[in-house]
Amino acid sequence: ANISLPGMTVGNTLYVKAGAGNIIQTGAISVDAGSAIATFYVPSNKDITLDNVGNDFKNIKVELANNVEITDVDDVNLYTYNTDYDYFDVRGDLTVIAGGHITQSGSYEIMVDGLAQFTAGANNITLNTYDNEWNQIQIVSANDVVIDYDDRNIEFLTSNIAGTLELDADDAYSISQAVGSTITVGSNTYIHDYGSLTFSNTGNSFGDLRLVTSSGGTTDIQEDDAITQYDDFYLPNQTVRLTVDDDQAITLDDITNYMGGIQVTQLNDGNVAPGAVHIAENYVISQNGAWTTHGDTYVQTSNDSITLNTSTNVLGDLKVNSGSGTVYI
Repeated sequence: ANISLPGMTVGNTLYVKAGAGNIIQTGAISVDAGSAIATFYVPSNKDITLDNVGNDFKNIKVELANNVEITDVDDVNLYTYNTDYDYFDVRGDLTVIAGGHITQSGSYEIMVDGLAQFTAGANNITLNTYDNEWNQIQIVSANDVVIDYDDRNIEFLTSNIAGTLELDADDAYSISQAVGSTITVGSNTYIHDYGSLTFSNTGNSFGDLRLVTSSGGTTDIQEDDAITQYDDFYLPNQTVRLTVDDDQAITLDDITNYMGGIQVTQLNDGNVAPGAVHIAENYVISQNGAWTTHGDTYVQTSNDSITLNTSTNVLGDLKVNSGSGTVYI
């Protein structure tokens, strides 16, 4: 049978287990004193719905459930490792809406088989245990966001991040976005230790980027904004594709960059004043496909060769600087 929880205030620990039904609530629940932990269990085909806007959980643990909805009036911490069930284990979708920060603690991971959707308003989301397992992620709203994961490829749905975004794939798993989705980041984006990265939809905006991985794969970035960096790109084994939607600038001017073959594309959607393109590396610059640039294009290495000899290239006014390296155009 279902368990329906009335409104309550619990001073320390709350444990609720439904052996055969769902867990729902009829009033606000507060388990917020000291190191208080609220723990919930239902069978893997049953749901937990804790969506009262007056809820106040200090730490919340889901031992097992299908779909889970959690609403909290302020900060909420997703907790692991306090019972016989170590993981925060959601076999369906997880929805967390908080009036404060969303964090996690404990030495075990959060596992969500479906969509993990987070809403934090102007607050931060920090889910940085290295072996978290996500499938799909959506950040409805947040300031700074840190997402760490292991053991699965992940897909982002439309997400809006006012501050910074950091994604850590740990074991070289892939990151992509759903068809038709857009990702907007107001400040810097740092993505590292991934296998392949495919954020290639129109309408994206990532702020200043830093991309780092030693794994082989493809890095495919598209923005309806200038593509810029705040620190070096280290992608020696990646095929790199950079695209802007409407002739915005592409500025990767850090001479310590190290990338595999590069493809650069400035699409035009009516812009009559194309931005400049500046690609710099400390190593060889080569291409993995035809370049299309409409703005002034500057290609620079420290002292290595530059090879832009694909016959279908379309380049704006071109300047190259290879030091003592050879240039092939």
